[in-house]
Amino acid sequence: MPKEPKALENADDPVYVTQGTVQIERLTETKAEIFINPASDYAVKHNEEDYIVFVGAGFPRLESRLFDRKKKSFTVQQGYFIEMLTKAAFARTKIEIKMDAGCTKIMALKIPAVP
Repeated sequence: MPKEPKALENADDPVYVTQGTVQIERLTETKAEIFINPASDYAVKHNEEDYIVFVGAGFPRLESRLFDRKKKSFTVQQGYFIEMLTKAAFARTKIEIKMDAGCTKIMALKIPAVP
């Protein structure tokens, strides 16, 4: 059974947020790769390349990060998030993902995402 998530160390820490559906490749019980299919509000196309937009929240000024949608996967090693993401992927549910400032670790999920 997955462990319960710990509370964020500081809920006011800056995070990056995106919304969309996910595809998941489970590598082990505690490790998976996710690919994000961004909602139209979180997608940009430039020179025929599709990008995922992560919008900063909690930063002193507007921040955003872009990742190549086809080439970028995110590694998830928190079992409780893997279970939630797997269920959302099967149901094709639109979710909101909050990542840390480096966009390397999921900090929170909102399922289903709401505008």
